[in-house]
Amino acid sequence: MSSNENPKGWQLGRELVEPHKALLCLPDEILEAAITEALPGVPVDFRSNSLWDSMQYANDVHSLSQICRRVRRILLPKLYRFVRLLKPNNKRRLSFLDLAPMHGHICEKLAFRIPGAGASFCTLVELLRDRCKDFTNLRTLQLDLRFDDDPNSSDKRYEWSCVSVHPSHRKMTARELHCWKDLCSALPRLSELHLHGFLLSDAVAGFAKAELPSIRTVGLSLAAPVLSVATASTFNRAFPGLVDITFPRKWCPSPAWISQAFAGRRLEQIVVNGGPLILNDADAHSCSVDGCNWAASIELLLELNALSLTSLTISSDKCKELASERSPLPYLTSLVFNDVNFADDEAILERILRPFLSSPLKHLGLDYCPDVPEAFCHWLDPKSGNWPGLETLSLENSETAVGPGDDLWDEEDPEARETWDRAEDNDDVYWRSHSRIALEAFCHKRGIKFTSEWYWFEGYG
Repeated sequence: MSSNENPKGWQLGRELVEPHKALLCLPDEILEAAITEALPGVPVDFRSNSLWDSMQYANDVHSLSQICRRVRRILLPKLYRFVRLLKPNNKRRLSFLDLAPMHGHICEKLAFRIPGAGASFCTLVELLRDRCKDFTNLRTLQLDLRFDDDPNSSDKRYEWSCVSVHPSHRKMTARELHCWKDLCSALPRLSELHLHGFLLSDAVAGFAKAELPSIRTVGLSLAAPVLSVATASTFNRAFPGLVDITFPRKWCPSPAWISQAFAGRRLEQIVVNGGPLILNDADAHSCSVDGCNWAASIELLLELNALSLTSLTISSDKCKELASERSPLPYLTSLVFNDVNFADDEAILERILRPFLSSPLKHLGLDYCPDVPEAFCHWLDPKSGNWPGLETLSLENSETAVGPGDDLWDEEDPEARETWDRAEDNDDVYWRSHSRIALEAFCHKRGIKFTSEWYWFEGYG
């Protein structure tokens, strides 16, 4: 269309561009930074997060791209490289899928929510299936199925976009399962697949005829009241290239299920995940206490992958049930325990950590673990010889009481100190200052980067 055919549009473009010719002469990186700073609503940490987290920012980028080719070349890749559409309303998802033939090749990471059930579910799943051919460079796909969502609800009441943390136990209807299977068979050559919000049995049914050899990382935040051998064999067949697995701590697989699901695999990373700590997610299993095989199954999983495993994260108090004598993990370099209550018990600490003393750890984390015994500081004493190659230590959410050696304590007068709570006067276990200072000194002497968010108590708990 010529300028004579659309004089108003041409005039608007000229009015926008003429005063800013000098700006358009800037190098791409500087121009990108200038535009990003000028546009309202830019997401926090926009370089690592999805720009779609801010609806206003995404709309402004689209508008600018329509009137300036250079802005389109610079900002559209930033906008479409990581797309996160996790709020319930379908309007933005449908708009994104409509543009997929033009921009889908840019997308490398997609987080996509599928709200609703029945016809609404099938319509969106079929549309996503048809657009899969346009995502030629997609490497990471995160799908969150929310059967209880209203796809027509307003996004304005949702400040954050996040995946579901409580997967539904609702089973797919025959029609929904048919659409799900078609989508799984149409997936592009992904390297990562993360699934949330529904049943493992339905998820695996979709993989029955799918060929997914390129997928190396699988994250499953799914409900699994029953873990059948048939489910295990289908899972194993669907992901022959699997090296990185994440599954919920609420799962209670049998050793037979573990053997079938991971036969022939050489896992490098295992994450037994818990729910968000703010939700106080119960560490419960669907099995009875007498029939719980969790510890035996995890021990078998570690044994099967002992010669390939480099990273292990366990977020379950049940790790205290693991046998203290186990196969060594000679290549494990990262070990993290989350949300494990050590109960200020040195025997528990010893039982959990001793099996890993022979591993060449570079990172050790005891994060959000209540009541880690103060005796842990001696495990890092250079004289102990423990983990000589350790580079980083993390004790997030640790608690300490102010005491001798702290600036706050030393600067205060004796009468004020008398009013401060002491560690031994509280029900919770706070580290005393001398133990914390000793740990920090050991880390400094060994050149270990120590990261911790110590919670301080200065007269109030």
